[in-house]
Amino acid sequence: CQYIRTLGPKQLILDGRNGINADELKMDCFDMYSQHYYPMNIDNLQKSAQQVEAAGKVFFAGEYGWSKGGGTPLGQFLTGIEQSTTVADCYWSVFPHNDTYGFEMHGDGFSLYYPGNMPGDNQESNIILLRNHAYKMNGLSKTPAYALCG
Repeated sequence: CQYIRTLGPKQLILDGRNGINADELKMDCFDMYSQHYYPMNIDNLQKSAQQVEAAGKVFFAGEYGWSKGGGTPLGQFLTGIEQSTTVADCYWSVFPHNDTYGFEMHGDGFSLYYPGNMPGDNQESNIILLRNHAYKMNGLSKTPAYALCG
């Protein structure tokens, strides 16, 4: 990261690692640190966010497996992010419609397809949670009306 900093002294540099490395927290060239959550675990997220904040850096929840069971339920995990010092987060992953019809299928079990891929897959309620969370993380207390497609 020190070499990257010489090339772009104003560039934001993310550690690019899954997990917090205590030695890297001491390096001046990293601005932001990340962690992935498979399964979602709010206790681990809050611990990582506090550790990074104590080092004077910012924390980013790089990925989380929002669609599978186990760990902290999605709504609680998102609220925990909002109540922590985490500056940003990304669920894994959103895929667009296919060029011809249907969705671009990924098959890892974590892909987001709106309004859902199969009957009973519960994606619509999760999408609403993720959407409302995005507005809260941007400091907006009022979420605009949610229009359903179809």
